[in-house]
Amino acid sequence: MNNKIFKINDNIAIKKIPDGALAINKKTIEIFEYNKTSYDILNLINGKKKVSQIIKELSNKYKCKEKEIQNNIINFLESQIKEKIIKEVK
Repeated sequence: MNNKIFKINDNIAIKKIPDGALAINKKTIEIFEYNKTSYDILNLINGKKKVSQIIKELSNKYKCKEKEIQNNIINFLESQIKEKIIKEVK
């Protein structure tokens, strides 16, 4: 997973709100609500950064070790793949 690159699906719009973010599926009109940490992860998903780079940036931001947050980030990404919020760049 660490070498994979993801991007936000084309049919998803993300809007920052004071406590985090909302993701809206423009096709199904589903709305997903995120806290600030989840928004930080989504904000780094740009179709260019590897998961390992995202983990490194967030560990620096939150001043913790990469190994401490790696599983949480990967679990979050896997959940977002299932919800079709993000997809792997081939």
